[in-house]
Amino acid sequence: MADPSNPFAAIFSTPEAVERQVSSAEQQRRDVGRVLRRVFLISPTVSDSPGRVESRASRPRYVLALPGVGRDLQRSGTSTSDLDLDSLAKGVAERLQMDDPLASLVRCQHGRSSGLYSEARAVETCNLTYLAHSYTRACQEEASDSKMDVVVHSHVLEECKRVVVEMCGGVLMQMAHYERFVAIFIQSIRQPDDEAVPVEFFYRIAEVYQSDPQKLKRLFEPPLGTVTSAVPPLSYSSQTLHYSVAVLGVYGGNPVLGKVMVNSMYWTPQGPNCNGKSFEMETVLGWVLRPSSVPNFPHKPSEHFPLDTTLLRRDVVEDIRFSVQADQDAHIDQIHKVFFVS
Repeated sequence: MADPSNPFAAIFSTPEAVERQVSSAEQQRRDVGRVLRRVFLISPTVSDSPGRVESRASRPRYVLALPGVGRDLQRSGTSTSDLDLDSLAKGVAERLQMDDPLASLVRCQHGRSSGLYSEARAVETCNLTYLAHSYTRACQEEASDSKMDVVVHSHVLEECKRVVVEMCGGVLMQMAHYERFVAIFIQSIRQPDDEAVPVEFFYRIAEVYQSDPQKLKRLFEPPLGTVTSAVPPLSYSSQTLHYSVAVLGVYGGNPVLGKVMVNSMYWTPQGPNCNGKSFEMETVLGWVLRPSSVPNFPHKPSEHFPLDTTLLRRDVVEDIRFSVQADQDAHIDQIHKVFFVS
């Protein structure tokens, strides 16, 4: 302990203080490594038998061994138990180059093993899918409680996202991955569950390619086609309508994708003779404005009133009308948010 009577004693670190600093730095290094392991499901641990069962508990349960990065860290005298930010990009690159991820699988005795942490996700063979899921895991990590320093934790996760987007740039140089990208995009909007890729991932990809209109068009115009090619939404409660509005919401929420939408073939009719029906049937905006509580054909009831209302009690009719009005108001509010709030 420093001598309180000596004014210069506080300038010099005591052995105990130095030890605490080293211990704190080592703990932070381990914490960073665990975050990277959870996000990317990889570890530089060198093993002659990657398929063995590890005795130490870790999260997640399934990871892929990275012998190449492990050897590099070993030669540099760095611990090989986990990645750090300096070796992250090299580790992810080694993961993407694996022809048979299953051959490098390490099964730990304990840890998360469901959803995005399942064995199937760990050995994912499609690089684009693997990267998209890694971005999702980073977002989930961001939303979880962490004992790490807030600033450090945020920096680590932002670096994870940056590496994912950077690696996607290389993967998407191959046109063979375009269809898979579109499929991931559509699935994430159609089924927004815990495994859905966050919209911010697609926004960041769009920003990367904003100077390349042709690539933007190839990646982001096809999802708009799924709106106009779907079964016509005749009801305000239609799942098709909810999906269509959600698609427009994604595009309307980002300036780059907003331009893609209004410059696409799905914004205005493509035929030589355009009329109101053409806009209704061929454009994404016409599609979401198509539902109405007014009957589509003379002398036939509206979709919302399949029964002759004269045969129903007055209170039942009023309940139906109230429900239709509520659905209609909610739909209009959603469209308003797409074009005026986003």
